[in-house]
Amino acid sequence: MNLGGVVAINKRAFALLLCGCFSVVIVYNLLKYEDAKIREELVEEAEEKFHIGIHKPLTSSDLSTVVSLKDLLKLAVEAVIKGGEQVKNVKEKSDLEVIVKGKTKEGVIDPKTQADMLSHQVMTSVFQEKAPGVKVVSEEHADEILEVKAKEVNLDSLFENDSQPGGLNNIINELVSAKDVSVWIDPLDATKEYTENLTSYVTTMACIAVKGKPVIGAIHYPFEGITYWGWNGKGVSSKLKVAQEVPSKTTIIVSISHAGNVSKIIQKAFRDSEIVKAAGAGYKMMKVAKREVTAYIHVTDIKKWDTCAGHAIVLAAGGQVTTLMGGAINYHHDSEKLIADGLLATLTGHSEIFEKLKKVCPKGIRKC
Repeated sequence: MNLGGVVAINKRAFALLLCGCFSVVIVYNLLKYEDAKIREELVEEAEEKFHIGIHKPLTSSDLSTVVSLKDLLKLAVEAVIKGGEQVKNVKEKSDLEVIVKGKTKEGVIDPKTQADMLSHQVMTSVFQEKAPGVKVVSEEHADEILEVKAKEVNLDSLFENDSQPGGLNNIINELVSAKDVSVWIDPLDATKEYTENLTSYVTTMACIAVKGKPVIGAIHYPFEGITYWGWNGKGVSSKLKVAQEVPSKTTIIVSISHAGNVSKIIQKAFRDSEIVKAAGAGYKMMKVAKREVTAYIHVTDIKKWDTCAGHAIVLAAGGQVTTLMGGAINYHHDSEKLIADGLLATLTGHSEIFEKLKKVCPKGIRKC
């Protein structure tokens, strides 16, 4: 019996196996680099050395289907600052051109202004021009192209303070497929309060969701000139200062205009609690991210462009956001735009707060 045949090596099979291993290495290196020129050189190197394509030959057009999350974060920050500039300029000119879009279920007027439209146009164009492969969902829709000038944003100087541990400069980049990315934009959050000169509630927001999950959020306060960002699992901007101590008293922040029966529910669920009323979902989410309140509870309908950016920042700060039914919120661009099951955002103690609310409303907020 000849045992030698058992260990005989097929040279052609071995060569193919070796090439396959090198292909994996090259693919890994390819995905690490965000510079298109470097990636093209890697492709050429692979094909030249091993006379093979990486699964199939890659070209420059193939590379356009991959996007850098770090670049998208920078675009989100650029967009909210540029949008905020329009919001502030319109207010200073006192030329709001208020249009009533309708009323909410609570009977509150839902206004739209010139600032909403100019901010929408500037913010969407940032992504359309620099990341054309991603899907953008905005609260507003322009019927006509408006003449608008936006100042360029110096992103290098903007992020130079984020070189601290966990800052943007120290974050390892990730590349994702452009088709998996959904960008949610709110050109002007708290429009009603904007028209009433309650500008402290006003924000411009942009969110990057990947496969429906909120990954990156950017929120800008135009009248304070402050911008916050968060990247889930990576870190938050240096300006986001999270209080170390948990509020001694249970403090719940709720909506002024879209409250529903939230106060009644909170009073039943938390005997010794304080209710803080505020406008703007972005404003309220940031209160949670800074640990200035215990939770943000919303019981009426709310749109995803109102919540996505704040959702991502709360996650990046170590918190949690769910519906009041305990479910996850899907931010894929093809998903329903409305969140109908309420919202609970916390930095800590999410499950405990949820269980207390569940005892008050065991069949859900619609039947509470």
